[in-house]
Amino acid sequence: MHKLVKILTIWFLGMGVANAALITYSYTDITGSFNPSSSLFDYISNSSTTTSSSVSDFTLVSGEEDSVSMVEFSFSLASLTDLDVFAGVDADYGAEIYVNGVQVFDTQSDLWWKLDWSDPDVIGVSDDFNGFVDIKIVWAEECCGGFASIALSSSVLPSGLNELSVSNLESLEIASSGSAVSVPTPSTVFLLGIGVLVIGSRKFRS
Repeated sequence: MHKLVKILTIWFLGMGVANAALITYSYTDITGSFNPSSSLFDYISNSSTTTSSSVSDFTLVSGEEDSVSMVEFSFSLASLTDLDVFAGVDADYGAEIYVNGVQVFDTQSDLWWKLDWSDPDVIGVSDDFNGFVDIKIVWAEECCGGFASIALSSSVLPSGLNELSVSNLESLEIASSGSAVSVPTPSTVFLLGIGVLVIGSRKFRS
């Protein structure tokens, strides 16, 4: 019984990790080896001093000075779903956007969105997505590290701009399945499963 509990524990936790929407914020210092005309993604990926953390949302985050920063978020869609992604950043050396490992946007222009979604320096990507989606937004800033935000828009989300957040990504996932009813979280399913096992083991011992 104990072995069965361990096996189910690993399986349920693995299921939660595989299916959960995720947002990761990373940044690393600009050093003498930095070349603004080269790939920003390669620079932060190969840096030995990159700091990364999982975040629940990305709205008005104070940027790092003299750094290359990246926000990566992933989610899974059950059907073809329209999605617009907007990024407002402070980036002296430009920015890049990748979708499922493919670069879809690249500029070396000095960007500053002035905290205004209508500003022409707002960057983004628009497409119809299906299945697993991984989006990376990378930018490089020399000086002041102004506030950065990422927002989403879709016909299956509330009208207007929606902040990039785990809860909004999960809403997108649920809507793409054609269901408006929230499903049990992996942790809930896990707890129910353990409860059934405990009750079953007690009955077995008695």
